[in-house]
Amino acid sequence: MKRSMLVMIVIISCLFFINIKILSAKNVKNVNPKEAFEIIKKNSNNKDFVIIDFRPKEKFKKGFIKNAIYYDIDLSGSERWLEKLDREKTYLIYCTKGRRSALALKKMKKMGFMNIFHLNKGLKQWKKAGYKIEVLKEI
Repeated sequence: MKRSMLVMIVIISCLFFINIKILSAKNVKNVNPKEAFEIIKKNSNNKDFVIIDFRPKEKFKKGFIKNAIYYDIDLSGSERWLEKLDREKTYLIYCTKGRRSALALKKMKKMGFMNIFHLNKGLKQWKKAGYKIEVLKEI
């Protein structure tokens, strides 16, 4: 009885650590504007690729990466909003300089998202590198 109980504990412990390793095996990468542009181009027809702008609505309206959706990560309830997203999809995330998107990245990693590309230094660096942005008059 004691031996079978010990074997069960060892097996359960092994399964627990294997699951932790699998859950932490995420593809999370900081990318520069050139890499982000190539990722966007490569995924242009991929329905499982999502670009998220984590800036406030006012900043989003003034310019964003084509096909991006926005969510102000500083708003209360951001975890509930992120909870609705598919963890299996691939995300390219950004903000103006990287502070908000780094916060979102931390939350997304903790929530088990598997594939996240973070535009390092944000939209400011994207524009500085000469890449185009879209402008929206009304949301």
